[in-house]
Amino acid sequence: RVIYNADYLETDPLGKAEWIKLFGALYCREKMADSIFNAEVQAYNNLKSYIAEKIVIRPRVMLGLPFRDTWFISPGNSFVSRLISDAGGEYIWKDTKSSVSMPVGLENVYLKALNADYWLNIGTVRTKNEIPAVDKRLSELPCFRNGKLYNNNNRVTEAGGNDFWESGAVYPHLILNDIASILHPDLFPGNKLYYYRAIY
Repeated sequence: RVIYNADYLETDPLGKAEWIKLFGALYCREKMADSIFNAEVQAYNNLKSYIAEKIVIRPRVMLGLPFRDTWFISPGNSFVSRLISDAGGEYIWKDTKSSVSMPVGLENVYLKALNADYWLNIGTVRTKNEIPAVDKRLSELPCFRNGKLYNNNNRVTEAGGNDFWESGAVYPHLILNDIASILHPDLFPGNKLYYYRAIY
């Protein structure tokens, strides 16, 4: 039988993780699912509080990559926008609201991206040279020139499955830890990224 899983509609990382309770109920493992979720809530909130207490500045963050001259922007009320905020960053589209990704022209994104300090979640990019191959103008962005590029494809199978979208849904504190370590490395000395990797 097929069941519709709508966790992708959640705008809160812990809300997405809470869907484990559904699967706990389906497989008669409610106590196990509750235990996993409760531990995740504690880990996420402890990390979020630590970051909020320690940060001095909030670096500006851009996301994504254009597709055929259109950039599909995650809105400011999205799951990933919340993660960036909780990690001590400022998403450059934080003031937007939508229930779906928003198509924006490349030129409009470029103008806004000129103020970005970091560039995350860059499609399937594995090397820096792949970015100007999409559009040469992208190599002029300050975050590109400064090497502040990180992608969430550190754990990808040979078949192309990305663990960021798999276990990351259940363990958002690991994603939060990665993003916070990228934006505020001084708060996490020696931390090794889990889902993310630097792009060179």
